[in-house]
Amino acid sequence: MGVDLSVITYVAKNWSVCHPKVCCTISNQNIELLAIRARPRYLPSEISNLNTINVYTRPSSNFSSVDKELKLAVTKLQKENPCSFFIKAGDINRERIGIIETMNFKNLVNFCTYPQSNSILDAVYLKGDYYSAKKRHPISTSDHCSILLVPKYTEKLRAKSNQKRRAQRDLSSDNIKVMQEMIETTNWNVLRESCDDLNELTKVISCYIGFIVDVCIPTKRVAPPDMMKRIPPDNRIKQLEKDKEKAIADGKKSLRNRIQGYKGPLISTYMK
Repeated sequence: MGVDLSVITYVAKNWSVCHPKVCCTISNQNIELLAIRARPRYLPSEISNLNTINVYTRPSSNFSSVDKELKLAVTKLQKENPCSFFIKAGDINRERIGIIETMNFKNLVNFCTYPQSNSILDAVYLKGDYYSAKKRHPISTSDHCSILLVPKYTEKLRAKSNQKRRAQRDLSSDNIKVMQEMIETTNWNVLRESCDDLNELTKVISCYIGFIVDVCIPTKRVAPPDMMKRIPPDNRIKQLEKDKEKAIADGKKSLRNRIQGYKGPLISTYMK
């Protein structure tokens, strides 16, 4: 790179689909800056890649000079990559960077990061609502707390994967037809002759019909949104859903909440 830096940015091998590129470096008595660009495996569709700007400023730094250099670097990177997502993070030895906030970046750190003086000396700036910041223990011998950035969109995927699913038979016309053919071609005399009394015959036929159903009509797990589509049109839940949509369209929030209160227990009962 041609520049001796005091900051390092580690990138996990499987985190990016391409080799990270160093796109900006600054190293002087006031500021240490390392900016890298990469394409993570999971990004919202409107973002092309991610630029991480790692910054360190000393307690003795001239912060007015720091702000000027930081603004020039960020502006240059934004012009080069207008569709990129920018994360500016580091030990800034002050609570906030005003010049960055004037560029519509928001600091996610609102908790103490330097326990010895109960101060906020680190920052994570970004735009949008894609991430949340969580406080973590210091790494190794560091006297600063570490900060974990959690992507909010992965939380949505995780919540979707944890949705309660209900087992439901696939009552397609083809499956029903196969089951009917299997019942019609059954030799019922074989079952009757193998039983000594009516009770035994009842059990045998019941087990046989259950076997036919399991073979011809498989069970599959259905998520709640798909389950709502399968509810008959004349069901009470469907009627309440229509009433709720009308209340929302009419701007009647209290009525909407009341209808939702009726609908919730019915859905829970239906899913059992």
